Formats: sequence, structure tokens, C-alpha cells
Amino acid sequence: MSEVVQSLSKFRKDLEKSLKTIKPNSTYKTSAELKEYLGLDLVKGTIHAIETGQRYRFIGEAGIGKTSFMKWICEILGLRLVVIPAAQISIENLMVPFPVDDEEYGRKVLEWLFYKHFEDKSPYVIYIDEPGRADSTLGNTLMELLQEGTLGGKKLEGLVTVVATDNPEGAAYGKMAGLDFAQADRFATVILGANGTPWRRALAEEFADIDLSSLYTLYARLDEDVRRVLNPRVLGNLIPAALEGFPLIYSLPVIQGERVKLVDKSGADRTEKVLNDIAAALGVPNKDRISDVVEKAINFAVRYHKNIFIEGAPGIGKTSYIKSLLNSKKIRAEYDSAPMLTPEDMSIPFPSSSGQSLELMPNRKYLQPGEWVYIVDEVYRGSRRTQSALMPVIQEHELGGEKLPGLLCTIALNNPKQVAGMRLDVGRADLAQATRYALSLQITAADIPSSTYLYDVYGEEIATPFVEWWQDDLDDVGRALCTPRCLERMIKLHTAEGGSLPLQWALPYVNGEYVGVPLVELQARLDKQPLARLRQIVAKVDEYESLLSADRSALDNPEVHATVYVAFSRAEQKQLEAAREVCVRLLRHLDQQHRINLIRADGWRQQFWFEVLKEATA
Repeated sequence: MSEVVQSLSKFRKDLEKSLKTIKPNSTYKTSAELKEYLGLDLVKGTIHAIETGQRYRFIGEAGIGKTSFMKWICEILGLRLVVIPAAQISIENLMVPFPVDDEEYGRKVLEWLFYKHFEDKSPYVIYIDEPGRADSTLGNTLMELLQEGTLGGKKLEGLVTVVATDNPEGAAYGKMAGLDFAQADRFATVILGANGTPWRRALAEEFADIDLSSLYTLYARLDEDVRRVLNPRVLGNLIPAALEGFPLIYSLPVIQGERVKLVDKSGADRTEKVLNDIAAALGVPNKDRISDVVEKAINFAVRYHKNIFIEGAPGIGKTSYIKSLLNSKKIRAEYDSAPMLTPEDMSIPFPSSSGQSLELMPNRKYLQPGEWVYIVDEVYRGSRRTQSALMPVIQEHELGGEKLPGLLCTIALNNPKQVAGMRLDVGRADLAQATRYALSLQITAADIPSSTYLYDVYGEEIATPFVEWWQDDLDDVGRALCTPRCLERMIKLHTAEGGSLPLQWALPYVNGEYVGVPLVELQARLDKQPLARLRQIVAKVDEYESLLSADRSALDNPEVHATVYVAFSRAEQKQLEAAREVCVRLLRHLDQQHRINLIRADGWRQQFWFEVLKEATA
């Protein structure tokens, strides 16, 4: 009997033995049959690679289980899987020249130090994750590995074969370097569909008490473009979230500030129908919204070890609130800001104590004892390499191919594309990254109990005028521009020793000016003096027109523009119509930001101020 046949025969026995450990469940009433697995493209290709040494590349959509099932196959065969995350590492992670004493030459010479897993001579498979995202230097090194099974001219003992997985090239997965002809020619290539891996069996085993038959039947009938977004990974995230009472739409990924829709080939949006059908198949309601969504999402993430993504405007207190919730549960939080993070901050290769190989040296904070949650701020503003380095941490709870002890989940934070009409640099993400979160929330300041925090920290007497002004006097645009973090700065300025400092200092300064948030009502609350309203301004229109047209630096009351704006924005429709001539006169001199804010109003206000602006500028 040939070695190939012996190898296949052994795999059949090992696989059959492994399948017997999988108990029947609510979805599958009987154990899996051997032929069911042997017929899968991923299994067939991987076994052929191991039997013959042929290099294989598997290309398939994100979330169909390429990586997890590759690990599973090698585990059954008793082979080590050495992971090379091509998108995040450089050649120095795999091999570096290192000085050693050479007796023949009587001097120090350079020898290659290799990654420690290459030095172990027990049989192993090298698994290259996303070679299409590797930089050119690493890509050229991998060509030697693929062709000769060597690095730096040295044979890698114990190497059985090399396999790789990639997402398909295209807009959904962002910028990919791809492989050129010379690189691609090293591989036998398998294009994997969702039926190429045993994800249905794995999902049924994870949710053994739930009959997923109706869900699988529904899924099989879905349009191919819909399944590209609603891939098996997303289904695995959606099921526990739906069972916990979250709206199913929260499990659809958010990319560039937009919730991804389930659009079929014809261009029709099927999101609502598909999610309602999935809820019916699971026997749960598909809610529109829930209260206390952030706290419930954190509880869900910790309980189920699921990652979540939270998008919200800067300054609303996302990070502080999440840390306080985790602290109340006695769970350690480790924080990183992605724009300030590099893969080298997370781990670097370093010579072992024996000097014979390269060891992974991770950052100390990732290895401290106890359970912990990883908070990554501005996750998509990190560099391409940083984002790639974070992907295995988020998805596999691994760093450099090694498990991170105690990591429960990752909570990723990001800003929206714009706040109050101002665009923010939020970075870019692709479908492979965005589908790694069981929940993707888009929140506002109302979802974070920042007022409670301000009362607790500064006391009711100090915090009340600020909180009530923020809640009652500002509109949605004003609250977006004056965040809770900005509000706290105002309190600190107001209570500073030596007297109050200007509250305007607390406002963000953008494009050469402070953002247009009127402070006159706040100052009136602090001074406990009523603010002028429209009827009082009409009675002194000549005086107000003179003040508005004067140089601001010469005014005793530089906030006169804000006073007039607030009066205009609070007046009723009949009052404004009766004072239309006064509105025209004063609008000519009102500063630009306040004029813009008036025009941005909704309904009849927008129409009224648009007409007044035309008269004022005629």
C-alpha cells in the first residue's frame, strides 16, 4: 500500500473517530457521516496538499470558516499548524540575521534565526493567512518558501506542506495587493463557496438546543449577494443576539458609518424581510429597538465572549462608560487607540534565551492573569498593518498564532463619518473586518448616561444648570457640537479657582472658529437672570441692529449675536410672522454660523428663514 493511500486511510479513521464525539442535536438527529466531510472542497484540497506536498490556496468569502476548519483538519491529523498572518507581519518576524561564533573562521558570522515553530522538527503545516494582503518583501520571501520549502536557503525540517486562504479581490474587501502570476503559479487554487466547509454542522453543535433546520432552509434560498453579507460568521453572531432580544439588524456590519443592507442581484433592498424571516425561523420577535442598549450589549459581549462594535460621536463618553461598567463587574479593561498602535507595540520577534530561534515577545498587558476585555478606540483609523494585526486578536483571541489568556471579548469603538455636518476622518474598513462583531451599534449621546456621571462627580448644585441647559436649551445640532466631554470642560472652567474662565474656551475650535453653540442661555442660567426674548428685541430693534453690525471686539456684550439667534430659534411661528420686518433687518448682520443654523431648522422654520434670508440679501 502506497504512503498516499496509508495517509488517506489514517485520515478516514481519525476523522471517523472525531465525528463520533459530535453528539446528535436539535438540528441533526444523527451523527455526521464520513462521506459528508470527505466531499467538502476544503477537506479534499487540504488532504491532497498533505498527501502530496502540493501548495494550496483557498479563496472564499469572509466568514465561511476557512481558518477554523483548516485548524480542525490539522488537529485531527495530529499536525501542528504554524500560522503566518501575512497582512500584519514583516520578514523580520520569520527570520533575522544574527551573529554567532564560528570556529572554522575564528570570528563572528551571521546565521539565520528562524521563528521558533520552524525549529520544532515534529510534522507541521504552514498556514499563510491572506497572502494577497502581504507587502512585496514578505511576498517575495514566501515565494521561496512555496517553491523550495526553504527560508534563507535553509530547509525547514518537519514541513509537510503550505496552505493559504484569501478573501476574493473586489470592493467588498478593500485594497488588496493580490498575487501576481509568478506567485499564483505556486499554488493549486480552490474557489470555496459556502458549501465548501462544514459550517452548518459546527453552528448546529454550538447551538445544540435549537433546531436550526428552518433557518438553514431559508438561508439556502437567499440570493447569493445577500448571503455574501449574511455569511455563516454573521449568522453565528446573529443567533445568540436575536435570542437575547436584540434587534436582528444590530448584527449586520457597519462600514464607513453605514449599516450594510441586504441587497439582492436586482438591486432590491431585502433587509427587513430577510431579518423578519430569520426571526420567525428562530421563533423570536424582531424588535425595532431596545432601551439601555449599550449596557445590555456589554453584558452580552462578556457573557457570550462575543465582540461588539460601537459607533458614536466623539466626546459622548463611550470609553468612560464602558470602563465603568466593566469595573462594576470586576473585569479588567485594556485600552488601545488604533491610530497610535503599531503591530510592534503588540508583539515583536526576539531571540530566545538559548539564542537558537525567534520567540514572540508580546506586550505584558496582554498576558496579565485574570479575565479581561480589550477596548480598541478608533479601530478603523489605525494603519493597514495595525488593522490587520488586530483581526486575529478580535476573531481568534490570538496574537502571533498564540492564544491570549483570559481575553473575553473585544469592544471596538469608532466615530461616525460626520457630526453636525462636519466630516470626520474615521478610516476605512472592509467586509472581512466588519463581520467580526456580533453586534454593531450606532449610538447617540442619549444612549450614554453622562448626566448621571456629571451629577455624581460635581454635585447637583454645580451640574444642574449645565445639564439642564444641554438637555432643554440646545437643539440636536447644538448637543452634537457640544458633547458631554465638552460640557464637563465647561464645568471645570466655571469652577476654576480665581474666578470663572470663559466658557467658550471649552468649545471645539474648528476651521478657524469656535463651533456655533450659543452660550447665552447657559450664562443666563448661571447668572440666574432671564434672557431677552423676541418681543424684547423687537422693542429695541434699532439698538440690536447697531450692536450686531458693530465690530465684535468693541462690544460690551460679544454674545449679542447668540442672544438674537436664541430668541429667533425659540419664538413661535405667529410671533416670527408678526416680526418679519425685524427678522429681515437683523438677519442681515447676524453672523454666518447662526444664520446657517436657522436655515437648518426643520419644517416651517426652515421655510420661514429661507424666505427671510432671500429678502435680507436681496
